[in-house]
Amino acid sequence: MRFQDVRVWVACVSLACLTLGCSDAKQSNNGGGALFGDTIGGDLNPGKIDGAVADDAGSDVASASDDSAAMDATQADLDQADWSGLLDDPDTEAQTDASVFNPDAACNAIAAQGTPARASILFLLDYSWSMCWKPGGSKLDCATTDAEAKWSILVEALKPAVEALPANSVSGLAWYPAIGSNNDSVCKVAGSPQVALAETGPVGSAQRAALIDTLPPLLTDDGPVAQTPTGDALVAMYGHYLSKTNADLSDASRYLVLITDGNPSCSATTNNQTSILKAIGNATKG
Repeated sequence: MRFQDVRVWVACVSLACLTLGCSDAKQSNNGGGALFGDTIGGDLNPGKIDGAVADDAGSDVASASDDSAAMDATQADLDQADWSGLLDDPDTEAQTDASVFNPDAACNAIAAQGTPARASILFLLDYSWSMCWKPGGSKLDCATTDAEAKWSILVEALKPAVEALPANSVSGLAWYPAIGSNNDSVCKVAGSPQVALAETGPVGSAQRAALIDTLPPLLTDDGPVAQTPTGDALVAMYGHYLSKTNADLSDASRYLVLITDGNPSCSATTNNQTSILKAIGNATKG
């Protein structure tokens, strides 16, 4: 079954502003002369150094006082200045910022849910004698307990698969060989599905019930030793599909689900792996 379900996710990219701070650079001079006075190139005089330090300290205090007064005057000028027309209105500023950069626009997610494509599913089941064996068993006889047989396990697994089919799908079912009343039919293949292709319909529909209720019973050791004409069965079902128009299948894509437990047998000309692969290749080209 093919379902078109597309989900596209656009990854979110988080943007962060990085603020760089400047640290003060400090210089040291172990000689000291260049820092405290005009003694560069000469002997250091402790008195001159002390005097220089005192003079510098006084100068720094005066400078600081002057700078403070200048800052106060500058702040007063700023407070009295007319800024109308130079600063944006807060509401206008917010609208402008939103139009230029929207922080939420950096993270977007888009989820697109497609609708299931209409499908036509034809189940083709291997009903050969080995299907009555227990999985992994080596004895050439049927399982002692019916529920342990491969055919019984297949039927139980098919039930939820049929229940899960979309209501608008087309479904059908065939099994091989088409066992008759005698061993002459152990390699016989039906020309059309035992459950004809039809719209699956809602839960509880007649078509869903037919896909399970029409299945043949478990083979026993007393029944015919049915063979495995897989190649003939595939060719027959492909041919049946080709006889159907798109209108017959409600314009659904065509799928064939083959379920088998082993190698083919019967006619060596068609029921071998090479012939089966060729039949599949021819069908997929159409």
